[in-house]
Amino acid sequence: MKWLWLVPVAVCLAADVQQEVMDLFTDLAASLSANDAQGFLAPFDPNMPGYAKLRDEIAGLTRAGEIQSSVEVVKNEGDATHRTVEVDWRLRVRHNVSATASTPREQHLVFKLEKRGRKWKILSLDHLEYFALDVGQPSRPPA
Repeated sequence: MKWLWLVPVAVCLAADVQQEVMDLFTDLAASLSANDAQGFLAPFDPNMPGYAKLRDEIAGLTRAGEIQSSVEVVKNEGDATHRTVEVDWRLRVRHNVSATASTPREQHLVFKLEKRGRKWKILSLDHLEYFALDVGQPSRPPA
């Protein structure tokens, strides 16, 4: 029975991990909304498959115009060092060139995370193409 005092500690630690992950995704969406490519990419592991493509797509997206980005975490599973997080991500870009907003996008995305030191790193992301500039870009009138 001496170990029962550990139960509240474990519950608090699990809640802290959940909140850290929620904060990470809130910060990702806020970075995109602020057109901050560097801030958005900071938690991604540069060795992640497709990282260079994601970096290029995010750079193009943040240069294209004003971004509205929001995310809702729908599943957050794992332990204190490894998580699988599923989110519904909503994105809208108001293009500088046409001054019109693109069609809003929404996608269910799955991220794999690992805690390194005090920070979470994103090791993988399915549907990297979601952040491509040309997805949902308004069509151009014929010349």
